[in-house]
Amino acid sequence: MEQNFVKADSSNLPKVDYEMIDEYYRHNDDFVKANVRNVKTQRSGKQSYGDEAIGFVQLLREGSICTVKCQVTPEHKIHEKGYQVTICINEAEEKITHSVCHSCPASEGGCKHGVALMFWLLRRSTEPSVTSVVCYWRKPTLAKVGSSLKAAKLNELFKNVPPFASHNNSFLKKLLEKGLENKSKGILFEYYKTEENAIDKVSLYHLIN
Repeated sequence: MEQNFVKADSSNLPKVDYEMIDEYYRHNDDFVKANVRNVKTQRSGKQSYGDEAIGFVQLLREGSICTVKCQVTPEHKIHEKGYQVTICINEAEEKITHSVCHSCPASEGGCKHGVALMFWLLRRSTEPSVTSVVCYWRKPTLAKVGSSLKAAKLNELFKNVPPFASHNNSFLKKLLEKGLENKSKGILFEYYKTEENAIDKVSLYHLIN
């Protein structure tokens, strides 16, 4: 946490509404028109991304100016260091005055990470009041994905898979006997060979039987 900043929670966040975001888009040169229309930028404003990607929210109030900073997890590189996003809000005038995403190549002209924080603040502002205080100084949920997973070899992953049990169908048995007798190379007979490997066990045919 930066000096003089405090942990953000449900009791101290600044209020943000749709009019403030719209006003910022229309009058601030940080967001070019083409970028605002971009599909990725629009998607970043949705709850499905922002609420999972944003964490470690902190804020500082100096007079009527409230500065909010957070960490936004990259959408496609979730285990890399998150982007640091800063938004300044004039609470007296109810106006977003500044938004920047540090170290992001797309920050010139605005980027989706700033959009994600704006709409995250909007959702927090419109949530019904709760009896307990919710702290937002926590690791982004998206950054935790896969942190406990370990690589596994295919033969280890399926070593406990039971052997394939053939059906007790007399027609099938006769067909298999005839095929083996004629040394048929058909695909069906590949699944009834006596020797199996790990790859055979994960075939669709074996998994549905």
